[in-house]
Amino acid sequence: MKVAVLLVILTLLASCAEVQEKAKQPQSFRYQGEFYPSFMPECRISIQADKGVGQIKLTIAKDLESETAVALDSLPLNATDLALFYTSLDSVRLLELVTNTSYPPGTDGITVYNTVTQDGKQSKFHFWSPRRNSPEHRVVDAVMGLARRKFISQRLQEYFEDLEQYFDHPLPCKITNTSPLEVRIYGTVEYMQEGELVKFMKSLPSDKPILIDVTNYKQGPSYCYPSFKELVTRNNQVVWVSASASSWNVKQLEEIGVPSSSVTSTLEAGRNRLKELFGKPL
Repeated sequence: MKVAVLLVILTLLASCAEVQEKAKQPQSFRYQGEFYPSFMPECRISIQADKGVGQIKLTIAKDLESETAVALDSLPLNATDLALFYTSLDSVRLLELVTNTSYPPGTDGITVYNTVTQDGKQSKFHFWSPRRNSPEHRVVDAVMGLARRKFISQRLQEYFEDLEQYFDHPLPCKITNTSPLEVRIYGTVEYMQEGELVKFMKSLPSDKPILIDVTNYKQGPSYCYPSFKELVTRNNQVVWVSASASSWNVKQLEEIGVPSSSVTSTLEAGRNRLKELFGKPL
């Protein structure tokens, strides 16, 4: 009897929590962000939602005002997509944000113009190169996070990687697969992130095959060289995926001891080479 009563109470509590969570989400929501980076194509990200379903639209153009799109796509959003988006906004009160003039525009940065309409109320604000943990940066994290989860083509993922560099970005090194172990390094590593890079590279195993994708990595050798050299020295089972856009081409990889046979130009070729050289399954 006591167990039954307890189950009823727990069910009611869970139901109340769900109702409260839904209450936090607006019934009607519209967001439009226009991103103007200094030295790469501009983009517009539009998000709309009504009663738990919605759509995200992406426009990339050399000049948004000309409407001559380099890329244009839109995808539906379900309740899970929207819940993740609203959660990532955390405690940001979008309708209360105002234009931030604390950091005036510079020659190398990004300006973001935002328009938010939520349950009939509207707010417009813009900011330039926001600092991490600021409300403005959390807006960027939420919007770009949703866009990256939905637009998964390599071309668009590389665009988001490049756009990320204009913000207070985390170390651009990610483990993207565990069997086999795959690592993607992209963009640039800031000087103050050198310690993080050293720690990340040392965390990679010495006795297992690794596929490292540097196709969109634009950091020159400089302070990255010792970390890459250290990995190559202690692990001879590393295959690299490089491209002409990468600062780590075949020649530079050879300088740190990587044989040309361990360098490929696509992920698929890299996985096959990993299997050829070290007999590991794909």
